[in-house]
Amino acid sequence: MRTYFQKGIGKWEGQFRIKEKLRRKVTYTHLNLLAPGYPFTESFHIIWCRNVMIYFDRPTQEQLVAHLAKHLVPGGFLFIGHSESLTGIHHGLKTVKPAIYQKPV
Repeated sequence: MRTYFQKGIGKWEGQFRIKEKLRRKVTYTHLNLLAPGYPFTESFHIIWCRNVMIYFDRPTQEQLVAHLAKHLVPGGFLFIGHSESLTGIHHGLKTVKPAIYQKPV
């Protein structure tokens, strides 16, 4: 926590934010999750896709999870929302805990 986060003070007490050194490495952009190719050249260690799949039907969810899993490094994690499930979806990921899945090494 101390390495990557700062504790809030004053009105921000009880909250945290990512330290500037790490924040500079984060990019926010719009992305069509169902587009055939993602504009990434590297794979990710962690992907958060929380509370998105609840809006899609099962075949679309399966397509989305396949896209995301393809962009995880071996051993990488996919976090989904607690109201979501990959039950009944062929994905090849290992369940770690509810809403946390890992790509096999």
